[in-house]
Amino acid sequence: MGVVSPEGLGGYAGQAELSGVQRLPFALMTMAELSLGLRAVGRESTGILFLDRPLSGTYLPLARDLRLLLRAGSSVLVGQPTPRGELGWLDLALASVLGPPGSYVPVRRPYTVYAAIGLLVEEAGMGGVGGW
Repeated sequence: MGVVSPEGLGGYAGQAELSGVQRLPFALMTMAELSLGLRAVGRESTGILFLDRPLSGTYLPLARDLRLLLRAGSSVLVGQPTPRGELGWLDLALASVLGPPGSYVPVRRPYTVYAAIGLLVEEAGMGGVGGW
């Protein structure tokens, strides 16, 4: 039985390993860019804001990274302070299904419980940016 190096596979094995490592920094960078953009829009002096990506293509890669984070079972995000208390695993799990404020969650199985939670959060005026 021989040993195959990443170079012997045309670099493919090394590339697959790098793409998995690069996902978390992409998600963090994207959230940082969106946060800075949101702050800029909140200033009266901002007339126009240019982003380097369409907003429509931003949510799905972040949702994918969040699902991978939940499967991994460990994160430095858990325990981080927020205006409503420390961030927990339940917060991340709910965010992975509920999505950003205003997202539609179907009222059918298996999403019925999540749709109800989303409605309760919206009616209570809880949540982050966007008015939840």
